[in-house]
Amino acid sequence: MKRVWCAVLISWLVSTQAYAQSDTEEDIIQAVTVDLQQETGVSPSSEAIVDALNRLIVSLYQQGQYAQALSIAKQTYPFALQELGPEHPQTLSSVNN
Repeated sequence: MKRVWCAVLISWLVSTQAYAQSDTEEDIIQAVTVDLQQETGVSPSSEAIVDALNRLIVSLYQQGQYAQALSIAKQTYPFALQELGPEHPQTLSSVNN
């Protein structure tokens, strides 16, 4: 289910170019939050948002879209640090990305 959702999210982001046009951290984070909420019907946790962003970063990187992956990674880490703390596994994944 997560792979399907990730593929749908990536397709949506690529088609709308939302990630490429985001000038602020809130744009991509808000887009992922809204998409997760529509998918699940509930407000997603910060951990779920960071997980989705990390999976998106990895997928974009694997597709050779390095600039987009880097842009999202630069936005994801501060969000993860603030919301989850410096030692949370998702924050550490963000550092790795």
